[in-house]
Amino acid sequence: MLSRHEWAAAQVDVAVQVAREAQRFYGQKSAAERAQLVRDIGAVLKKHEEELARAIALDVGMPLWEARTEAQACSAKATITADEGMKLVANYAASGQADAECRFRPLGVLAVLGPFNFPVHLPNGHILPALACGNAVVFKASEIAPRAAEVYARCLEAAGVPKGVFNLVQGGATVGAALSAHTGVDGVLFTGSWGVGQAIARANLGQTKLLALEMGGKNAAIVLPDGDPDKALYDVLFSAFVSAGQRCTAASRAIVVGRGNARRFAERIAAQAGKLVIGHPLDSGIFMGPLASPAALAKFEQGVQSSPAEVLLASRRVQPRGLDGCYVTPSVHFVPNRQGSAYEREELFGPDLAVYPAESEE
Repeated sequence: MLSRHEWAAAQVDVAVQVAREAQRFYGQKSAAERAQLVRDIGAVLKKHEEELARAIALDVGMPLWEARTEAQACSAKATITADEGMKLVANYAASGQADAECRFRPLGVLAVLGPFNFPVHLPNGHILPALACGNAVVFKASEIAPRAAEVYARCLEAAGVPKGVFNLVQGGATVGAALSAHTGVDGVLFTGSWGVGQAIARANLGQTKLLALEMGGKNAAIVLPDGDPDKALYDVLFSAFVSAGQRCTAASRAIVVGRGNARRFAERIAAQAGKLVIGHPLDSGIFMGPLASPAALAKFEQGVQSSPAEVLLASRRVQPRGLDGCYVTPSVHFVPNRQGSAYEREELFGPDLAVYPAESEE
């Protein structure tokens, strides 16, 4: 029987204090030294790509082929940050002022709150530039992906990040709330849901703090009459259902110009979506794994069931190889007339696509 251990919110105070002390010295390093450290991190991440990919796959259910692309992106980000990103923060002479210069300085301690869908790649996109610019970081990983965060943290340790400059805290919403509102933090870098992003903004009212909040959406793909219908079908299908729809960039809606065109497109995409292979994330030949958690599954099913639209392909739970888990098949809905329902407005974060007809491009 598994035992459950709650994380202590007090770890946040310790991590922030350690980061503040370490940043005073780390921030004095030259830009060249910091850029080299980021390159060293990239080299270690490259060496541990497979370990990182397997941890991601097992934590959140991402197919291994896709988890490998996430792990590869982490090391690539190091090169981009060190070689191109640092040019954006190089000192320069102020325009028209021969005796004036613009200089960049570290902000201080940055809190990075990671999402579950890309639990390493998206935080890494905040962490490496923060370190390159002389800041210290406290990283609160998604509670759904603690192992992947640990592998990532050990990679940074092996790369020689100075003690206290990078700190990992684990836990759920309580830990995240304590970190994001902490008065010892100079900035909050968050990727996640609209609701949590709003809560972070409210919690920091009155504080002088950088807030970089990347939240979700209800993305639309527009299919025009003169487009290649097969390519449009492939692109929308892939966008809607890769990562089991758990991407903030996933195509939640397909708006197809021409009512007859829309109906045909919806029927074709429903037929193809029904053929997608679902399985255990480490199995070969699969396109989709499970949703990341029972909570994600419940939210998705509730959203799909609330749809007032015509169901062309119904989502259902499945058990590949007899496995228990949050496995669901894709769903496709046809919405002949917009109704402004919650289903049409809110991000389901699962494998669902709504197809709408439009009379014209306008």
